[in-house]
Amino acid sequence: MGFLSQACRRESVPEPYRPSSAHEDYSHALEQTGLAESALARDWITASRECLEREVAVETPFEETFYVDPAKAFAVVDRFEIKRGQRTEIEVDLENADPTRVFLDLFRAEGDSPKFWKKIASADETENRLEVEPRVTFDYALRIQPELLRGGRFTVIIRNAPSLGFPVEGARFSDIGSWFGDPRDGGRREHHGVDIFARRHTPVIAPSDARVRRV
Repeated sequence: MGFLSQACRRESVPEPYRPSSAHEDYSHALEQTGLAESALARDWITASRECLEREVAVETPFEETFYVDPAKAFAVVDRFEIKRGQRTEIEVDLENADPTRVFLDLFRAEGDSPKFWKKIASADETENRLEVEPRVTFDYALRIQPELLRGGRFTVIIRNAPSLGFPVEGARFSDIGSWFGDPRDGGRREHHGVDIFARRHTPVIAPSDARVRRV
């Protein structure tokens, strides 16, 4: 019985706190230090939740500059679609001399009524940028929120880029002579490939982080 009691006590010890993002770590730190009870901190925490219910639809590529009053709690959410096979790059530039942490968190829409946002990615605490390459086409929401008592001019840039690089050295878009899906044999079958024309012995380049095993 003594052994079982000790085992039960060991199992009841809570797991150490492990934040899933810089934003969550910052929120936890506010609570641990008692700062979460201040009016401004409560407004900051509330803003981080409620902004997901007031997302602003934007079209990519997108760029916007806005001003944040350091005396007020601020959070904004931009909603946009990312297509499968597309890489989206997100960056926030700060026009501020004071060191400022900006929390960038990306959410994916799950369900319609009510819409639930699932966090899928967060920027590193030392970098104000994110890259995402989804496997499926979905609506995504980007939450931007600076730390308390920090403000100034911010510029958010959302740009799209191809997920694959051009695989032939020195070739151009105009060197593609046959596209994926082009009809063959009078329409009885489709061309399942892309033909890029270049001089013999032109190097072929891996279009993504990979290792060429056979040419």
